[in-house]
Amino acid sequence: MASTHEDFTPRIHPAGPSDRNFGLVFIAAFLFFGLWPLRHGRPVRLWCLGLSAAFLLISAARPALLHTLNLLWTHCGILMGKVVNPVVTGLLFYLVFTPVAIVLRWLGKDLLGLALDPAATTYWIRRPESGSESSMTNQF
Repeated sequence: MASTHEDFTPRIHPAGPSDRNFGLVFIAAFLFFGLWPLRHGRPVRLWCLGLSAAFLLISAARPALLHTLNLLWTHCGILMGKVVNPVVTGLLFYLVFTPVAIVLRWLGKDLLGLALDPAATTYWIRRPESGSESSMTNQF
C-alpha cells in the first residue's frame, strides 16, 4: 500500500526519433548556426557547415551510425526533463500563484466561495430555472 499520492513506477519512455530524422535535425541546426553570422555581416562558421555536411552524408548513406548518438541525445533530454520540470513548476508556484493568492487574500477576495458562513443553513447554490438548461431531455 502506497503512503503517498505519487506513482514511483518506472516510466517507459517512447522511442526517440529515427536515426535519419535525428540526423536531419542536426543538419538543420548546424546549417542554421553556420549561416547565422551572415545576418550580421560576419563570415560563416565553417566548422558548423562542415558538421552539417558530415551529418548530411551519414544520414543519407548510413543513418545507423547515428544510433548511439541518437540514444544519448534522447536520454539527455529525458534527464533534463526530470531536472527542469520540478524547478520550473516550483518557480511558477512560488513566483506566480503564491503572490496572486496573497494579493487576493489581502483584497478580501474569495473567488471560489470557500469562506465559512456560520449563519448559513446550507451551502447549496440554486440554479435559476431557464427552459432547457434545467432539463435533462435532449442532451445531445
